[in-house]
This record gives sequence, C-alpha cells and structure tokens, in this order.
Amino acid sequence: MRNPKIIIKGTVLFITSSVEEDIIFPANPLIKLILEKCLAAAQALYPVRVCHFVVLGTHIHLLVVVDNPDDIKDFLAHFKRESAHAINRILGREKRTVWCESSDSPIILSVEKAIEQIVYLYSNPAKDALVDSINDYPGLSSFKHFIQGKNTFHTFYIPRDNFRALPAEHNLGTYNAEARILTKKKKKNTFTIYTNAWMEAFGLSAKEQKEINQQIILRVYEKEEQLRALRSSHKGSVLGLKRLITTPIASPYRPKRTGKKTLCLGASKQERAPFIAWAKALFLLAKEVYAEWKRGNISIPYPPGLYPPAFPKLANMLGSQV
Repeated sequence: MRNPKIIIKGTVLFITSSVEEDIIFPANPLIKLILEKCLAAAQALYPVRVCHFVVLGTHIHLLVVVDNPDDIKDFLAHFKRESAHAINRILGREKRTVWCESSDSPIILSVEKAIEQIVYLYSNPAKDALVDSINDYPGLSSFKHFIQGKNTFHTFYIPRDNFRALPAEHNLGTYNAEARILTKKKKKNTFTIYTNAWMEAFGLSAKEQKEINQQIILRVYEKEEQLRALRSSHKGSVLGLKRLITTPIASPYRPKRTGKKTLCLGASKQERAPFIAWAKALFLLAKEVYAEWKRGNISIPYPPGLYPPAFPKLANMLGSQV
C-alpha cells in the first residue's frame, strides 16, 4: 500500500495535475470556456476555496485552502472527469485518458513559501517561454482578477451532451465559432476565487494581506524580468500570443516529468523536517490500522488527515472461521 495523501483541515495546498500527453489545453476561447465551465461545476458541488491558479497546455496549478478534506479530492476528480469528457467529445474520441491519475498536493508550511509558490505559479508562462509576462498570457489564470481585485469568473452551465466533435481539421476560427454556439442561450454560472483565504489560514491581518498581495505582484514582475534577461542573453524568444491561440488542441507533445511528489513545501530543511517526521509516524500508524482491518477488526478508525483505502475483502477469512 502506497503512502496516502495528507489533507488536513485548515491547511494550504499547492496542487499540480498534469495531462498524460499532448498539448490538451492550448490557450484558445473554446478551451478557456471548457476549463471555466468545469471549474465552476466542480466548485458548485464541492466548495473548495481556490486562491490562485493557472492552466498551461499540459498542466494546472492551484493554491487552495482545505475546509473539508473530502471536498479537495472530489473537486479535483469532478474537474478532471468533466474536462476530459469535453475534450474527448470535441476530438471525437471515446474513453481516452486525458489526465494523469494522481496529482501532487503538498502542504505549504509557511507564509514565505506560499508567496514563493504563488510567484512561481504566475511566472510559469514566462518560465516556459510562452509569453514575456503573465499579463500577456491568453490562457486561463486568476492573475488579472487578482490584480484588479475581482473574484468572479462568469461562465455557463453546459451539459455534457452539448459538446460535439469538431471537424477533422480544426483551427482558431473553428474554436471561436464552437464557443459561441455552446454559450448561446445557456444558463450562466460562476467560478469564484478567494485571493486572501490562504493568508487568513495563516492568521494574517487585513493590513498584512494587502502588503503581501502587493509584494506578490512585484515579485512576479521581477521574476519575469530575470527570465527576460536570461532569454536575451541566449538570444531566445517567447512563443507569443499568435502561436499560443492558434495551437491545435491535442498537438503532439510528450511532457517531461522530472520532479518527485512531495509531502510539504517549506522555506528551509529545518521547517520541513518536523513535518516529515510527523508524516512518517502517521503513515506507519495507517499501515498498522490497515493490517488490523485485514484481520477483520474494522472498528479502528483510520488516522485523520489521510484518505482511507477501501476496506479489504474479508469473505475468505470469514468463511474459514465458519
């Protein structure tokens, strides 16, 4: 049994989920509509407070606050399932896997590390040489809402069956036209971001929250300037707006996955070490509880903070005792 995820009420998570292959989510109006629609639908069922997010062609980053641990798992599952269904429908595919099965969701241990992760999240398009700045990124992110002090994305409720297969040769014109058809006379819906919720989880005052938000914006721009200078020194360039919005859905691409899943994110080893030691003890307790379950003693509760596995099948063991 692999170590389960640790999802604890009141904590802040940095979630990353990737597609299996190809550029599934290029920055065009149809894809943005699908993503907004699926985020709104997931949040309506499972009210997760997303503070910051960005969607790239091959993955999504979200910084969220845990209010109900079960909602985190269900929110992600619903979003991934519905977005995969929409993608498969418009590509004329049946039951093709879109997302990798698991997601990385380390707990953020400190305010400084949270700031660092938010800056990383918003500087992703520049880091990947897609655009010079997140301000120019045509894909879906919460950055413009963040800097403008807005918290609501207006989208639509679009039933599954309304998504239809696109022509074999599809392009930006096709995507624009299909997005208009899908939103015509549809029930409106919203997706809400909670920009300051992560700071509330760390107990920061309203004044501190305002100062930190200003600091984040400044650090994003500073990071982008560093990346710009680095590209210039290597005579590199960005992909640019036109190529981003005209990239066909499911263009061939094999994502490089070199990072390993982590339990927590802290500003230093000294900050991480106590949490990791505590987590290892929790995992050991979980294995002991599961071993008791396999013996038939299912009255012992699974340790809080972990998603329990399915109960083991006990039919053979019970039969041998008759």
